[in-house]
Amino acid sequence: MSSFRARGGRLIFDFNYRGIRCRETTKLTDSDSNKKLAAEILSRIEAEILLGTFEYAKYFPKSKKLIKFQGKDNTPVTDDITYGDFYKLWFAENSGPWRPATIASFEGMMGKYILPAFGDKPINQITKSELLLFRNELINTVGRGNKKIGSNHINKIMMKCKVVLVEASSRFGFSDPSKGIKPLKKKRTEISPLTLAEVKLFLNTIRADFKVYFTVRFFTGLRPTEINALIWDDIDLSKQSLWVRRALVAGEIISTKTDGSYRMVQLSSLVLEALKQHKAKSKFTKPADTVFSKPDGSYLSNDYVGKYIWHPVLRLLSLPPRAMYQTRHTAASIWLASGESLEWIARQLGHTSTEMLFRTYSRFVPNLTRTDGALVNKYLDDAGINDIYKKEK
Repeated sequence: MSSFRARGGRLIFDFNYRGIRCRETTKLTDSDSNKKLAAEILSRIEAEILLGTFEYAKYFPKSKKLIKFQGKDNTPVTDDITYGDFYKLWFAENSGPWRPATIASFEGMMGKYILPAFGDKPINQITKSELLLFRNELINTVGRGNKKIGSNHINKIMMKCKVVLVEASSRFGFSDPSKGIKPLKKKRTEISPLTLAEVKLFLNTIRADFKVYFTVRFFTGLRPTEINALIWDDIDLSKQSLWVRRALVAGEIISTKTDGSYRMVQLSSLVLEALKQHKAKSKFTKPADTVFSKPDGSYLSNDYVGKYIWHPVLRLLSLPPRAMYQTRHTAASIWLASGESLEWIARQLGHTSTEMLFRTYSRFVPNLTRTDGALVNKYLDDAGINDIYKKEK
């Protein structure tokens, strides 16, 4: 009789195959959900043993017992292991420590794109040509807003497809068909910050309950996930600063993704005054309450704010349509135009170096500051260097 039990925090399968008692330690941790999954896997193993279709390598590719059940050439048979079957096993082994948003992203792309294309195909028979044709289909696939999905999104889909193939090829000893397939060239991010005049017009037009929200976005450069997760305990009005410690992703507040994202942001007098007024009027001011929320106190989402606030106001003001992420670019542009140091701006934005500032915003600085080297000329004038050639005339 087959069974499973827990030992050392892991689930162990115990079953008989070809007259041999087999005990295999899985990567499944001892939890209720994994016990349910283990029961399903073990039931499937029993059925396959009964039907004579069970393949040891399919479930336990790294087992020491595998050699007892291999063919004459001493290699595991993989023709009956489909991409979908192996993905289920791989996912169960690896998804334990993942964040909910990562799991949702992986399963979403697998279910929508990858499994319909390769799920029923033997994993060792997938070819490089098929992968390239699959990518070409993605290039012509229409996504949100009746627009073709972008190269960045396609690269993410291909990466998720590839990681399963790489592991399978390593376990079963076949050539990785995804090897040598390079990512598509990423489309350059469109930087279209609002001017100060447009920001003022926007803030004077927007409905009152979102005026402070966008004031903070325009003048702190917080990412959408960061401002939506901001709680009152993160703000120190006396020190004119706030801490970015968490992010709101897929409806769940989690810690920031990188050490660079975890940071202190200095607040301008404008933002400070806006937050003071907002706190005085807000119903939700406990330390753990989010600073900005829907009227019922529930979390804001970028989709909600974009659909009901951002895009309608842009249309009302006849401003060019643009992603709401441009509020972050607007903040960076304002700081650059005001002459703040690049190191300070990088820290405010959560960048680990000034390299991204140069790469992303350099072409906007001359137009915004209207200096184009004038500061250098003034510096040389003040030092009397320019007089060298004046005297020679």
